[in-house]
Amino acid sequence: MFMAEDIGRDPKAWTDPEEFWPERFLDGGEGEDVSPSPGPKDIRVMPFGAGRRHCPGAGLAVIQAKCFVAALVREFEWALPATGGGVDHTSTNALFLKVMASPLRACIVPRRS
Repeated sequence: MFMAEDIGRDPKAWTDPEEFWPERFLDGGEGEDVSPSPGPKDIRVMPFGAGRRHCPGAGLAVIQAKCFVAALVREFEWALPATGGGVDHTSTNALFLKVMASPLRACIVPRRS
């Protein structure tokens, strides 16, 4: 476990970590070699991850996602494919998330008006 909010506020990693200073991530800045995802670059920041710098559009995004799913349910009949058995609930880890080991497959048919 780690505190996502504290990753970008480490005074050992950043000069003035409490200051909003996006220029630090430009070429030549102290954050030039930083990435929010694992790879060849350091993970010293999680933009829009947590705390007061949390994504300002998160609330709207959640509402839009709910409306999108509601429209899919309204417009289509959903069923498991005829071949392939049932749903496999086995999980695996991907980066910081738990995901289904076998992706969910569905057969969709447009509803008749």
